[in-house]
Amino acid sequence: MQQLLRYETYKLSFHFYRSILLVSAVATIFLLIPDISIFTILVLKALAFGFVYLLFNEVNNKKRMVFYHNFGISKNLLFGVSFVFDVVLTLLLNLLYSFWL
Repeated sequence: MQQLLRYETYKLSFHFYRSILLVSAVATIFLLIPDISIFTILVLKALAFGFVYLLFNEVNNKKRMVFYHNFGISKNLLFGVSFVFDVVLTLLLNLLYSFWL
């Protein structure tokens, strides 16, 4: 619980999330264009995050997680906070898109 309250956790989680930020934003924009509901978009993004989580469980990708582990951030916390960042980005893009039309 203490890890969740530290500023450094969010800073490092955003550092991790930056690697998928562009892909996530483009996917959100393409899903917003045909007027897919926000709930469906969030479910699809949760499935995508689950897939990315499984990719990082592979032996070759575990070395990338050592950096965050050295700061005391577990893999579950890292992906959880990154998913919250993704939900906020999705909601902001949805809000901008609804004002655009």
